Parts: sequence; C-alpha cells; structure tokens
Amino acid sequence: MNDAPDPPDGPFTKTLLLFAVTIVVIAVSAYILIRMD
Repeated sequence: MNDAPDPPDGPFTKTLLLFAVTIVVIAVSAYILIRMD
C-alpha cells in the first residue's frame, strides 16, 4: 500500500488524501443508493 515515499509535509498530505478518499466514497455510495431506487 505504502510503496511511495512520504513527501516532506506528510501529515497534511495524508489528511488531505484521506479527506479526498472519504468524499469520493460518500459520493459513490450516494450515487449507488440513488440509482438503486
């Protein structure tokens, strides 16, 4: 999973990446729930 070296601003980048992944997951889940109707 962690095959790439961490950039100098590690914690901030990881938080931003986690936030982006969370938004994508929520968006996909909402889209699937809407389409299932």
